[in-house]
Amino acid sequence: MVSLDYYIFSSYSQHILKQDGNHYQALVLEGAALQQIGKATQSLACYKKAIGVNPKQVLAWQGIVSHYEKKGVKDHEDLIEAYKHISKHFEK
Repeated sequence: MVSLDYYIFSSYSQHILKQDGNHYQALVLEGAALQQIGKATQSLACYKKAIGVNPKQVLAWQGIVSHYEKKGVKDHEDLIEAYKHISKHFEK
């Protein structure tokens, strides 16, 4: 059962994205909410857009990892790229 909270989070992030379609945190929040309510394709698109806005931030990369891990995918090129970016982030 999906918590109503995810729909509320999605409505908040959509409100912010109407004001600023490139708001990194809102894109990540929307991606996470969509993932939890079963809209995986839209979720992945949000994470990728957030990465386009700020590729140095790690949250959207972690969202991509979560997306593929929940699907049981271990070798998708997006997943491998996400692992690389996350590991670079934590090397510092």
